Amino acid sequence: MRALLILIILALQALFGWLLYKDNLSCCHPSETPLEIIKNSFPLSFLWSDPKPETTEGWSNIKDSLVASLGAHQQLEITAFYCNEEKTGSDSDTLAKQRAMLTRTLFPELKDEQVVFASRKVDCSTLNKTERFEAVSFAIRTENIVETADETLIYFPFNSTEKLNNTEVEEYLNKVIARVLKSKEIITLTGHTDNVGNEQSNLKLGQKRADIIKEYLLSGGLPQSQITSNSEGETNPVTDNSSEEGRAKNRRTSLKIIPSS
Repeated sequence: MRALLILIILALQALFGWLLYKDNLSCCHPSETPLEIIKNSFPLSFLWSDPKPETTEGWSNIKDSLVASLGAHQQLEITAFYCNEEKTGSDSDTLAKQRAMLTRTLFPELKDEQVVFASRKVDCSTLNKTERFEAVSFAIRTENIVETADETLIYFPFNSTEKLNNTEVEEYLNKVIARVLKSKEIITLTGHTDNVGNEQSNLKLGQKRADIIKEYLLSGGLPQSQITSNSEGETNPVTDNSSEEGRAKNRRTSLKIIPSS
């Protein structure tokens, strides 16, 4: 009788232990069901060989930040990527151009002159053929030169006369030098400023801005007889000086090419 009682107690202990172990498995260990993978975590993304961008909720903040970053004489540069294995028609480079143009439509508040495009060939292994991937990048580019019908405007930072360490300006002036050496035309340079400071100091500042361009033209081989430079200081603004954007547009040197008499 005593032996039977001991066997019953041991059986009950074993049963209790098994039930406790089973309950512990269901209660405290993670489920074997895989977690759902959230796809397209890129704010702006593309599919393989597809030019159309797709945006997510985070895109709005990125776009607003880019637009707010644009200052006077600055442009949003949209660079689209492509690789040789991607095709739209027969030309993979065309795909990049389409991606850039369709991305541009996401910025309806920007004027056409505020946006420039570029394309870049990348290694195909960096792009995903089965899932969405990033295929554009953005940069803020300063517009240093604006050409109009009768003159070219070269812009300067605040209180600055040192502008010719800029590749874009130098490349433009090199073309002017090559042209005028052949044509014997006359170049007139007029320096302008914003209205910060007194009128006399701005007159001198405008002259320095005209002269720094003149010195570069002379260093390229143009004779002094074909170049004139002067200053109008703050007296001829192209827009209101009440904002930084307006003042930036007034800090300029005007370059005109005039036929020789």
